[in-house]
Amino acid sequence: MSKIFLSGFYGMRNTGDDALLAVSAWGAQTYLDADSCRVTAGELPRLPGLAQLSPIFRPAPAAHDHDRGVRMERRLRSFGAALGTRRVLFGGGSVFHTHGDLRDKLIVTRCSGGSGHLALGVGVGPFRDTRAERTCAELFKRFAFIGTRDAESLEIARTLAPDTPSAQTFDLAPLLGEALNVAPDTARGTRRGIGIALCKDEHASDRDARVVDSIARAIGRDAGAIDEIVLIDFNGHERLGDHPLHRALAERIASSVPIRHLPYDPNPAAVLKTIGRLRGMVAMRLHAAVFAYLARTPTVLLSYHPKCMGWARDARLPAAVVLDRPDPAPEALYAALEAALTGGGKPGLALPSAIAAARQNWLLAARAVTGVGTVRQAVRAAL
Repeated sequence: MSKIFLSGFYGMRNTGDDALLAVSAWGAQTYLDADSCRVTAGELPRLPGLAQLSPIFRPAPAAHDHDRGVRMERRLRSFGAALGTRRVLFGGGSVFHTHGDLRDKLIVTRCSGGSGHLALGVGVGPFRDTRAERTCAELFKRFAFIGTRDAESLEIARTLAPDTPSAQTFDLAPLLGEALNVAPDTARGTRRGIGIALCKDEHASDRDARVVDSIARAIGRDAGAIDEIVLIDFNGHERLGDHPLHRALAERIASSVPIRHLPYDPNPAAVLKTIGRLRGMVAMRLHAAVFAYLARTPTVLLSYHPKCMGWARDARLPAAVVLDRPDPAPEALYAALEAALTGGGKPGLALPSAIAAARQNWLLAARAVTGVGTVRQAVRAAL
């Protein structure tokens, strides 16, 4: 048994990252023989039944987590916590793009007393600058295996580190049900309500206003046909969270349709069950779309980042329910939602296939840490 260092955007009050942590901890325990995990977080979501998890940061108000002093303390705590761990595991998310962060990840792998470092279910790039690209290449050369969630990331990884075994696997989240021993709550009664999960732009508030206006006007086209709008805060960060955006939307539509506004829930299993009870979903948050996919809830995807379109391609979502911008014309959003609710949005990728692809992250990782030659053969066999 061993200690593993789990690195990701964990403990940030983000439901998608909570799910990735759950699967990473479960996979480390199930496939990598971990008896405990040190986690880059100040506080942990509720993940019962998993390996012993130890947050390495001191809890700090979310409003201050970007302060220079807090960032420096967390860097030093990361380096210290990596000492004595068997390997570093980067589990899920778009976590390889910025030079400073990549430099710190490189130091963490050097501090770890072991080897066989892994990146599973990750997105790679786009890089902020050429320094970031060079640092990422140096980091990837230290890995035993890289599993990417999309084809673009795989191409980048193989260009940067051609000698490191890598494969396109899948996002980790489809394994959430198995990790937490939970199934979407789809069997109790009739589905009702349209869920909405938006994503605040930390740089451009004018985009947020356009998003709210687009959705409010789309709902207004036929509000009488909607039994309820359920606003779901996937991000509960004090400064960057979804609550203000959802509150603004609620104020626009409160007079025309019943509304429930659900704050961030630190239990991703409960969020999955909630989405499983919905009739449909409008997802700007990527993992809101992924959760809806797991719950077989018809979904319209509003893309705000290349990773969203990557998910749409990998899940083979019909073009009728994928809008390549977060603030589409109200008519386009209305038509997409109508298509989703009437059966025109069924993903081409069956859920069991997604789960099997997600599991390849762990099967190939387990082989990687027992011998690089073995995993290269396994990657070739899996392609």
